[in-house]
Amino acid sequence: MESIDENGLPIFNQEAPILSSVARQPTETLQHIFQNIHDNRSLLACLLVNRQWCGSMVPIIWAYPKIYIPSSKPISVYAGCMDEITLNFIKSIIGQNLQEIPTIITPSFPYASYLQTLDVQYLFESIRKWLFGKRNPQTFSKNEKDCLHNVAQELFRFFFQQSVSIKKVLLGTYRFPQILMKWSDQRLLDQASLALRNVCTFHIGDFVVNFPFIKTLSKNCHTLTRLHICSLNDGQLDEAQIQVLSGLVRKQHRLRHLSIDGDAMTLAPIVFPEMFVANWLQILKFYQVDFRFFNQEDIDPLKFCYNLRALDLWNCSEVNDLSNAAESFSNLEYFSWYDEAIYTTSVPKDLFHTVLRVANQNLKAFRITNLFADESVSQEIVEALKTHGKNIHKLHIGALNSELVIHILPVFNHLEELHFCATQVSNENQFFEDMSKNIPKSLKYLSVDQPIFIVFGAPVFLDLLKYCPNLRKLHLRADWSQKMRKLCEKQKIELIDGPPEFQDYLNLI
Repeated sequence: MESIDENGLPIFNQEAPILSSVARQPTETLQHIFQNIHDNRSLLACLLVNRQWCGSMVPIIWAYPKIYIPSSKPISVYAGCMDEITLNFIKSIIGQNLQEIPTIITPSFPYASYLQTLDVQYLFESIRKWLFGKRNPQTFSKNEKDCLHNVAQELFRFFFQQSVSIKKVLLGTYRFPQILMKWSDQRLLDQASLALRNVCTFHIGDFVVNFPFIKTLSKNCHTLTRLHICSLNDGQLDEAQIQVLSGLVRKQHRLRHLSIDGDAMTLAPIVFPEMFVANWLQILKFYQVDFRFFNQEDIDPLKFCYNLRALDLWNCSEVNDLSNAAESFSNLEYFSWYDEAIYTTSVPKDLFHTVLRVANQNLKAFRITNLFADESVSQEIVEALKTHGKNIHKLHIGALNSELVIHILPVFNHLEELHFCATQVSNENQFFEDMSKNIPKSLKYLSVDQPIFIVFGAPVFLDLLKYCPNLRKLHLRADWSQKMRKLCEKQKIELIDGPPEFQDYLNLI
């Protein structure tokens, strides 16, 4: 195969040479390999090897086409997958309102049957772009809006009929609030209820807008392992809507990963008990939740999450109250507290102490960022790390007093990843000497914020690499000198330009 045609479909070269035995592995083996490739460009290149590789790749790409394909293309292909009766019906709807029928591509595969992620926002906007191109929705007439809704309903009906393996449903916030997907057809909702009964991941956004869909899904879905609740109309839900949401959660006996956005805080007294009175929850994430609005009885159910392995707090206020749920931290492996404020002085030290003390030897990753604490608080946190964090593999210390942290690094016998900001350094030479002496030899990933170049300068920092024989990745927020690049290349150290992905540890849970 040499290229891809104008529709994004492969063109095969019949005279291509016979490939090696590696290229001619069984389809099942190839798909298993391809599913572990996360570089989009490499995946798309695999389409061009031969027919077998193309046939193995197509189901992977079309499981969630948003990642690989421009938003207007999939609908052209999906329309070509329809039976003649359905397609003619859609054409009649379009013909009554638009001057011409959009492009329809004759498919080479049953693309719709491969769909595994139902991203409602992405598909709805893809339909809009397929019908109207780049036109502003504000210019649509009433007939054009009706045409969009009717075509969208028929296409979603088609997805529910053909896509037998949908595992993920995303109900996100919409870019164009004046033109939304309508869930007014009860027959369409009934089909959704049957098609989505084996869904594993559910992202709830725009709860009020999507309420009919959520209510329908809650009837038959008992298989969720991951649930993200957000954008709940600022928490202003009526009793019926709250009961639907709590009922949905109550049925999920396989739920492992729960994320709660700040908009959900007013639901705590009703929904939280349903979420927490079980020992199956392993990952718990709070986004922009203000715990000042919580009573103690709201947090008490968290005590029963005995298998909790990850707690992630993002821009949350007054989180110290979570310390009262210490019973659930004994198996904790990952803890992260992140605040986007440049200078954060509200230090949840009680929670830090509780997590380190209770999780103790089980804790493998500990992250606190943007924390500018006074000397006594820094000392307390560092001493707690020294006493209880000996098995930590990944450590992100934010802006804690770097001189204090450097002295306890030898405690971390298994430390592989270190992120810190070299601020509050009083004696530059002594700091560098201590860092060279104490930095763990096991370190594989080092991330240092820009001030260290101000303190030492790049040449001095280059000498530090000699003390890290196992270092494989280096991230610095500064321009790379040519000398630095050559040395890192010689030592086979990968230079990372973007911010480090500390949350990758969650993938191991």
